[in-house]
Amino acid sequence: MSVVSKKHKHLSHDISSIIANAIREDAPCGDITSVSTVPTKMEAEGFVISRGSYIVSGIDVVKMVYIHIDNKIKFKSSFKNGQGLKKGQILYSVKGNARSILLAERTALNIVGHMMGIATRTRKFVDLVKGTKVKILDTRKTTPGIRLLQRRAVKDGGASNHRFSLSDAVLVKENHVLMCGGIKKVLNN
Repeated sequence: MSVVSKKHKHLSHDISSIIANAIREDAPCGDITSVSTVPTKMEAEGFVISRGSYIVSGIDVVKMVYIHIDNKIKFKSSFKNGQGLKKGQILYSVKGNARSILLAERTALNIVGHMMGIATRTRKFVDLVKGTKVKILDTRKTTPGIRLLQRRAVKDGGASNHRFSLSDAVLVKENHVLMCGGIKKVLNN
């Protein structure tokens, strides 16, 4: 699954590669603790319960994390991206091989927590300007390698995406003006 538009098919990063990189970073040689302590065929069920009120974002990405680790894991959530989540509600549940669940757990929680934090903060800004002509946009000032996730979280929070990359549109900034020796020189180039 990729959130890159047709306009951005040239990008090498998609959600699957972000997930694979995150898992490789967290467990380059597997989960040695679980392998050492949890029986191979043990089954388990886990729930993620909200500690506060948030805007849901990344629920589909989290499902992909568990499936990436073990496609037999059963993932269930009644939430969709962009919905409100209240303290004490179950965001999602997983059921399957205990080792697989433990291997995926931290990557999944980090992704969903990061995305929901962005979506929740974004929604606060969107709500502040509700009823006006102001439009909340994101920027390219993102964490390298996870821009796709961060920009999706902005949309889940109700804002809009601006240009995705330097290849999308001309945007003259103060650095261009300084480099070229003034706005007239920039415009004449």
